Amino acid sequence: MLNIICAVSTVLTGLAWGLYKSSYLKKRAELLSDFILMFRDIDIEIRCRQTPLLNIIENFSERHVFLKNIMEPLRGGGKPETAWAAESEKLYPLTAEDKRIIISVGKSLGKSDTESQTAMLESNRLYLSANLEAARAEYEKKGKMYRSVGVLTGLLAAVIII
Repeated sequence: MLNIICAVSTVLTGLAWGLYKSSYLKKRAELLSDFILMFRDIDIEIRCRQTPLLNIIENFSERHVFLKNIMEPLRGGGKPETAWAAESEKLYPLTAEDKRIIISVGKSLGKSDTESQTAMLESNRLYLSANLEAARAEYEKKGKMYRSVGVLTGLLAAVIII
């Protein structure tokens, strides 16, 4: 009886590992999609309303969690690019390349004319869109694999236990 309980626990542990690894890939795609939308929102504010950067961050902090998270350091007198870079480093499932793109946007916002800022946002949105497609493809390919490997590893260990 104890062997059966251990075997079932092992299968469930393998399944949990597979689901965790799969969700990691899915979360990356979701975050990239959110940043693409956020860059679009910022672009519209700059292009159509010429809103100052701090007002943009404050206005969109309820819609975009990333902007909400950088509001506190800004209220304490921090610089937008410093708060942006620090928060970017905390984005767990993103790759170093994803973070590099996001940080580069934070370094450039509010430092040039409207046309240059909107061009920079557009080009970085395109880079993130390419990364998003790669992330979705990776999730489709590897997500199923992680779930299957997790279950199969759990089953193999269960057979060995029994």
